[in-house]
Amino acid sequence: MSLAFRKDFMSSQSLVSQVGPNLTLVNSSITPTKVNSSGFLEAVAANTPRFTYDPITLALKGLWIEGTTRTNQAIYNQDLTATGWVLEDATIDSNAAVSPDGLTEFDRINVSVTNARHGVYRTSASSLNAATPYTISAFFKDDGAGFCVLSAGNTGDWFGAIFNLTTGAAVGSTVGTTGTYTAAGSEDWGNGLYRVWVTGLFGTSTSKYTFLCPSESASPTISFGRPTYLATAGADVFAWGPNLIASKHIESFLFNPGASATTRSSDVLSTSDMSWWNQNQGTLYFRGRQFHVALQENAMPAIYEGSTYRFRTRANAGSGAVVVLVVPTAGNSWIAGTTGTIVHDTQFELVLSCAENNGDCFLDGASIGSTVSLDVPWPATIFQTDIPGVDDFNGIIEEIRYYNTKVDDTVGLAMSSGTFPVEVSGSGQSGPGLSFGSMGRMGA
Repeated sequence: MSLAFRKDFMSSQSLVSQVGPNLTLVNSSITPTKVNSSGFLEAVAANTPRFTYDPITLALKGLWIEGTTRTNQAIYNQDLTATGWVLEDATIDSNAAVSPDGLTEFDRINVSVTNARHGVYRTSASSLNAATPYTISAFFKDDGAGFCVLSAGNTGDWFGAIFNLTTGAAVGSTVGTTGTYTAAGSEDWGNGLYRVWVTGLFGTSTSKYTFLCPSESASPTISFGRPTYLATAGADVFAWGPNLIASKHIESFLFNPGASATTRSSDVLSTSDMSWWNQNQGTLYFRGRQFHVALQENAMPAIYEGSTYRFRTRANAGSGAVVVLVVPTAGNSWIAGTTGTIVHDTQFELVLSCAENNGDCFLDGASIGSTVSLDVPWPATIFQTDIPGVDDFNGIIEEIRYYNTKVDDTVGLAMSSGTFPVEVSGSGQSGPGLSFGSMGRMGA
């Protein structure tokens, strides 16, 4: 069995492949971020791979790929005393603690001892669209309040959530007359620091406010998206870095220090050298992590020919189930097989093995679509991430391998548990290019 291509991003933090051609990454923006080896947010230069780390354990997670362009509408997001931020019965202690970027930029929101709304807010960079899912996020740390409220909107048209700052858990939600709440959650950054987020829809198309508020209760009285209560002296919070993006889930952080919205381009990982490719049969192994599978159908490894899908997988919204399907030449419908399940930010191993007229799929040591009839020749494309109606791939790549023969079920099952066959490096037949990202394809 010939190993024709291998790139292990965990053992080598570069785009130099262990077997086969080297890779290139294109992201023309200068705004992508990652978590560095010290656990802090760090901006990444254009066209630079993002090898990201766990902010708590400082362990390497792998190469971060986000296949969709996103724009942060929350401006002046590193300084709550900057132009346009409005205080409500509160004051700001500027640069009062170390922020998630390792600098001293964390602002403290100090409440006034009044029975009123407490917090800060600012309008978005531009008008937001009705009925489009938006996700707002921000970093919070408790300083006596115990809870916080994060919301977005304007009079009568808002959505938001209440968070416990001891656990990071979303403990309640709030909506205006025309707003819609969808989901909320948090990322634990250690030492009581959480990046909290909430997703929803607006009922009208106009500029919206971002609200960052302390709360002393898990179920406060909400007025126009903000908590109203008699505050206790010293019941404060630290807040920093709001992001407001058109997405069904939280994504990588975007710095936005100025008056204009900041856009992160999509990532495209590629090579034009396909000398390792075998058009007749082959086996693709993928190990990595997928984010927020419960909130949006996400693209997963797939095989297709030109613009026609032949054999692909997706992670279903809500369950995280990976569905194996075949798209016949004359159609474009999912053909359900058995399913496996992936979990947000949890490592999984997926194997697709195909020859002419049949294919097998394995996930984490289980078959999820064995002996699927393809009814078409093994095509010249093996990976894509832009399934119509499904979010582009947003996650971590740890390793990709390609063997230029189809394997039997026993070997496929073993590979999807990290046990590989005896490998002999070799090359396949020439074919098209390889890419992975927003128009992401191996063999586009």
